[in-house]
Amino acid sequence: MDVRGHFYICRTALGVDFAQKYRESALYMKNKEFVRQFSSPPPGSRDLHFITRFSQNTWGQLKSCLWNQNLAYWTSPAYNLMRIMHSLASALIFGYYIGTKEKAFNWECYLWH
Repeated sequence: MDVRGHFYICRTALGVDFAQKYRESALYMKNKEFVRQFSSPPPGSRDLHFITRFSQNTWGQLKSCLWNQNLAYWTSPAYNLMRIMHSLASALIFGYYIGTKEKAFNWECYLWH
């Protein structure tokens, strides 16, 4: 916001309307001509037609999605290492807690009643 505010102050102090300057420039005219030229198809051209709706079959799309997910997943190994370490620590803590409670649990009473 500081940069935009500074630009606004300079623009008003100079008394120049840059949008109007651009509309009067040769670059604007050239860009407008490009848009006009490429906004409609050339005469005699046909619409594109593809044999199938998708470029790959379902299996190929699935492989592509899984490959992209694999690439994105391993772009941050530090994050993945922290996830693995947290999972391991949680498993050890809960395993120890449940293991100590299981030793005190009376299985014979639970099974026969």
